[in-house]
Amino acid sequence: MHIVFTIADKGSVPYFQWFAEKGKQNPKHKFSFVALNNEKTPMLEYVEHLGYDAYLVPFDATKRKKSMLSAFFKLYKLFNKIKPDIVQTNLFDDSLPGLIAARLAGVKRRIIVKQDTTFHYFYAPKWVKADKFNNWNATDIVPVSNEAKQFVVDKEKADVTKITMIHHGIPSKIFTKSNEEDRKFLVEKYGLSNKIVLGTVARLIEWKGHKYIIKAAKSVVEKYPNAIFLFVGEGNEKKELLKLVEKYKLENNIIFTGRIERRLIPSLYSILDVYVHAAYYEPFGFVI
Repeated sequence: MHIVFTIADKGSVPYFQWFAEKGKQNPKHKFSFVALNNEKTPMLEYVEHLGYDAYLVPFDATKRKKSMLSAFFKLYKLFNKIKPDIVQTNLFDDSLPGLIAARLAGVKRRIIVKQDTTFHYFYAPKWVKADKFNNWNATDIVPVSNEAKQFVVDKEKADVTKITMIHHGIPSKIFTKSNEEDRKFLVEKYGLSNKIVLGTVARLIEWKGHKYIIKAAKSVVEKYPNAIFLFVGEGNEKKELLKLVEKYKLENNIIFTGRIERRLIPSLYSILDVYVHAAYYEPFGFVI
């Protein structure tokens, strides 16, 4: 059986990497990976390193409609060439062109994993019709939590006979494997000695709720002046968040670290006194 996974990849998708590693233990099936991006991504490079077929479909997220149309033609051509038995899509930007391309290419099993459930409903209602179309076009719908399943049924009116709820699997050992050398490095780099350390790991985007953490931090710092907040990640809301930090005079208490090497994340978690996550309307919070 040949299974193709597609994703509108932002650069590094850990769960694809974990799955690729697991897939090496099951050689009776063939797996291929497709990323929609404007450049080759770490995820593609990693799965190629493991010996999988990996394909890059050019995609500019700032020109979504044009990029999805272009991606449709490229995916249709690709699926006709490699003739997969199953195509699985994961995010809206790859699901809309990917499922149509798969259907027209004669792929009998088309699976959509609802990883960005609720986004259009709350932020871009006109696109909910397209979510419903994706559900219709898929032969199988996989919500990643009970809440997401209920949302898909209630708000997107999905066919319940297509739905199978499957939680994401997370290899917990990876995230508990910290070491003293990395902890010391992080403490020294960000000046955390003798501090109360709070942190969050998330893209700097609206629905991750960083602005609420900043507002709460104002009250925390008034009571605990030695509190330091680490914001780990990058995103298009950074400028707005920096202005909010300046407004509340928290420049000495909130540190924007940018992206941190993945190998350091377990040690980062281990130096936090408090982990803070203020995201809302997420189908399945990996960090939590």
